[in-house]
Amino acid sequence: MTVTSYQLKNGTKRWCFRFAYTDNSGTRRYHKSSKFRTKVEAEHAEVEMRHKLNAGEQIRHGDGNLGDFLRLWLERIEASGSVKPTTVASYKGDLLHYVIPRLGALPLRKLTPTVIAKMYGDLLANGRINKNTGKSSGLASKSVRNIGGTLHKALHDGVRWNYFPNNPCDKVDLPRWDRPEPKGWDEVETGRFLWHVMNDDPVLYALYRLAFNASLRKGELLGLRWSDIDLVDNTVTVVQTRTVVNGRIIVGTPKSRRSRRSEKIDQETTNALARLKDAQEASEQASGGQWWSDYVATDLLGRPLHPLTFTRTFQRYGEALGLPRITMHEVRHTSVFIGEMSGVGITTMSGRLGHADPGFTLRTYSPYLKSADTNGADAIGLSFDRAMRQAKLNTDELKTGTLGHKTDTELQKSAETTRHENIENDIDIELNATAERETLEATPGIEPGYGALQAHA
Repeated sequence: MTVTSYQLKNGTKRWCFRFAYTDNSGTRRYHKSSKFRTKVEAEHAEVEMRHKLNAGEQIRHGDGNLGDFLRLWLERIEASGSVKPTTVASYKGDLLHYVIPRLGALPLRKLTPTVIAKMYGDLLANGRINKNTGKSSGLASKSVRNIGGTLHKALHDGVRWNYFPNNPCDKVDLPRWDRPEPKGWDEVETGRFLWHVMNDDPVLYALYRLAFNASLRKGELLGLRWSDIDLVDNTVTVVQTRTVVNGRIIVGTPKSRRSRRSEKIDQETTNALARLKDAQEASEQASGGQWWSDYVATDLLGRPLHPLTFTRTFQRYGEALGLPRITMHEVRHTSVFIGEMSGVGITTMSGRLGHADPGFTLRTYSPYLKSADTNGADAIGLSFDRAMRQAKLNTDELKTGTLGHKTDTELQKSAETTRHENIENDIDIELNATAERETLEATPGIEPGYGALQAHA
């Protein structure tokens, strides 16, 4: 057992003791005491606990409070090393900012579904505090659902550790949340963006095109090394990520086992990457051995690009072109949109996105799939229209009697002429539509993006 001190938010010093023990079932358990006003009180309580354990008495965890339990849970989660740093940071934010300030002093035995439900309601009404004005506003239902999910996980472990007889979160309904329709660019907007970046900054063009083509998360893209790129086989392999956690760059593993994947890329993307690699090798030789890394996304000195800088540059290009504002993550939405329009199946897209379940992909991107279905209906309808136009022409000829005076050869030539005319009409229609859509002219006024990255890398 160990007696330690800590400070409350108001600066007041408190004492507690922690220990590990084995219960009657042979399970290794951990316990943190309630807080004490003085070190002497904590030491006396520790001695009493030792006597109880030596006498074979079971520990009653229900005598502690929720705040102490949740802090202990966070410590164990972080120490285990089995949870990603980004996930640990999310857990801490949920519990330290929202749950513990509201329920931290509550004795564990008084934690009920009603108490938890009231907390959810308070978060929905007053969960967000403006630091400047001190006024409160409600959290989004999605945020409250995330907080509830973290609390549920912690209490689930608490049941296993014998802190609770059951999980009170099981009997509480989370706020309803309707998944918003994914945002993204269409093929014309994406073409405008890539066209301009290609003419303004070939380095960034290679990176952005790779993100669009391979449906990569930002962290996956920035974590790529040249050993992950096969320029011969046109393949990119995702094995690590580079993300920001609490202001620190963390190099970690992909989001899930399925996210660790290899994907094919198109030839133009490969060509752009090959040009980028040649440029980096030339810069490395010119640096006199001062090149920093073998990352694909680097500044002119070989330093890995900072995720926040990369995002800001992306946003700057989009704003200058007058495109709808999307995030780097919504580049993945754009890939799904264009892929579906191009006839890529949902199973294929799910694999390229690194999703474990194609059903999740279908649920997430159903608005895009509906659009694709509309386009499919239009294409089928167009074929009907072509056949009906041909039938009308044949009927008109029958009415005029022209068909009855033609030989088989003449009839065949007539049919071929009609087909050619229909095809030419369709081509004209398509060309006119394309001319209206395509506005791939470079927009002036954007500073070169790659050079600007050096100051922030």
